[in-house]
Amino acid sequence: MVEELKKLFNNRGLVLFLLEALLVLIVIVSIILEAVKINDIHTVNAMRSDFIAKQKKEERAFNRAERNLIKKAKETTPKVNDEKVLNGRLSPYLENTDAEVSVAVYSKKNNRIYQTTNSKRTTYPSASIIKADFLVELLHQKHKAGQSLDVNEQAVIQKMMEYSDNDAATNVYNQIGGYSGLARYFSNVGMDGSVALTTGWALTATTPLDQIKTLNIIFYQSNYISDTSRSYIEYLMGHVAEDQNWGISVGSKHFCLKNGWKQMPNDKWIINSMGQIGTGQNSCTIAIMSTGNKTEQSGEKLVEDLTKAVSSELKIK
Repeated sequence: MVEELKKLFNNRGLVLFLLEALLVLIVIVSIILEAVKINDIHTVNAMRSDFIAKQKKEERAFNRAERNLIKKAKETTPKVNDEKVLNGRLSPYLENTDAEVSVAVYSKKNNRIYQTTNSKRTTYPSASIIKADFLVELLHQKHKAGQSLDVNEQAVIQKMMEYSDNDAATNVYNQIGGYSGLARYFSNVGMDGSVALTTGWALTATTPLDQIKTLNIIFYQSNYISDTSRSYIEYLMGHVAEDQNWGISVGSKHFCLKNGWKQMPNDKWIINSMGQIGTGQNSCTIAIMSTGNKTEQSGEKLVEDLTKAVSSELKIK
């Protein structure tokens, strides 16, 4: 047996043949493995390309749907009634004040917007009523991104809406994209009379008529935010702190509001109040903006007198 093995291993030709065969086998296996690897890479790349294409397609579809919703929202905005329905009731208050004041009201029952003013102003400084706009845009962005508010965000929003905390408002303002985010919101919902300022949000130029658009998004059917988001904002505006409970809240025992006030360098006051009064069909959204009030108290009384007159005219309970 040993002799036979010696003969086998002494046969150099056979050994070389076996080595060459082994090398060929290794090369073949390597080629096969490389081919499989390349095929896997092509497969992964193809899958990645398909995924990216699908994602882009879905994004385009979402953006197209969003544009259609925004367009529809603009098209279905109630027309401003040319009849000066509120003038008779409101004239005594508009004529007997040194402040410049404008009022806009949307009647749910009549599906009409009414407005009146004693001023030639085209815009008013917003003060804190603009915080409602911030929240609408934030919830729109969250919905678009498929995200929900976390606990910390909810706490900040509660401070902003129920206590009118300015630091909380600046936090939310920055979250929506600051100046550019607010400008985009104005464009999205057709607030053509409003202008976001690069200098900050406190004196944002807006109008009562434009703020009615924000209020109607919140309190009536809207495609810009979900029903859940609408209910959330409505709850916050219906649970403001006691010291915030003035202004349009005098118009009904059922009210939701956001107020704004600021003393200017000339010692005059900006006094604004907006929200919803009444319930169901017997309700309205109302925005009253004023500037040049001699005192904070006189401005609040002016807003409340105007609200009572509106409520009486539209028979809001």
